[in-house]
Amino acid sequence: MGAAEERNQDYKFLKGNGKRNELLISFSAFQEKDQLTFHFFNYMHKKYMDGYHVLLLADTKNLWYLNGVQSLGSIDSTLDYIRELIRENGIERVYTLGGSMGGFASVLYGSILQVDRIFGTGVDRVINAPGSYSGSMGTAKVIAETTDPIYWNLEPYVAANTQGKYHLILGGLAPVDSISVKPLALNPHVTVYTLPTCGHRIPVCLTEMECFDTVYDAFLNGEDLQGLGGLVEGIIHPKEVLETWYAQVYGLQPYVPETYLNLVKKYPDSGFANHLAARACQYQGNEEASALYLTKAMACTYPFE
Repeated sequence: MGAAEERNQDYKFLKGNGKRNELLISFSAFQEKDQLTFHFFNYMHKKYMDGYHVLLLADTKNLWYLNGVQSLGSIDSTLDYIRELIRENGIERVYTLGGSMGGFASVLYGSILQVDRIFGTGVDRVINAPGSYSGSMGTAKVIAETTDPIYWNLEPYVAANTQGKYHLILGGLAPVDSISVKPLALNPHVTVYTLPTCGHRIPVCLTEMECFDTVYDAFLNGEDLQGLGGLVEGIIHPKEVLETWYAQVYGLQPYVPETYLNLVKKYPDSGFANHLAARACQYQGNEEASALYLTKAMACTYPFE
């Protein structure tokens, strides 16, 4: 590992110039068939030029890193490789980053390794949960058959890594992400931010708004992300509205339109509650009421909570 660069098909280590004893680990998101991509490469290369050590990882089998990085072996072997990398290079601070599948891995690996800062967007808290991205990307059956369930739930790992600081971002237009991340936000060392106008693909939204580097630099510097690129701290949808929607959409409860009409009375300033009420009225054939609720939904301000 003494060379400036060590690489294989699915991982690449860039050894810094000695100015910083800090390591950035980037976990790439879902890989398209026959096309390996190191996500965040341009940003990570900039950090390498600034003196950071950089490790780029990709799970080419799209198993959410639950079987590790293929060229490095199992999840235990991958963790051991990272530990050895840290030891050999005298690294003092470690940061993990990733989005979606990579966000899950950033939280899981960062927690197990007890790194200093963990950054994740669109994170599945529980693998293969109803509505989760891990359960709907075509690899759920393989994950269930070939990976160890001990790693499927992030909650115990996050709770145990009290020395790490977590920054998790979700999209206001991706309610499944809100449901998923909510319990993690109960830990005092976890801060959750919402990008109200974005869905699941947070890095893409930040890039389009030309504030990707600003947000990620603030994370590395330990700064508050509030307000950057339109981020608001917290989850903008009321818990009761989220959980009711989740239960009915994924068949845990029958769909009852009146449920949402009652909820919007309780949460009249919630954009999500108004949006669901609009759909309920449409389901009942009341287009006029639906239009009114939809107008109110579009006018609601953030954050809700």
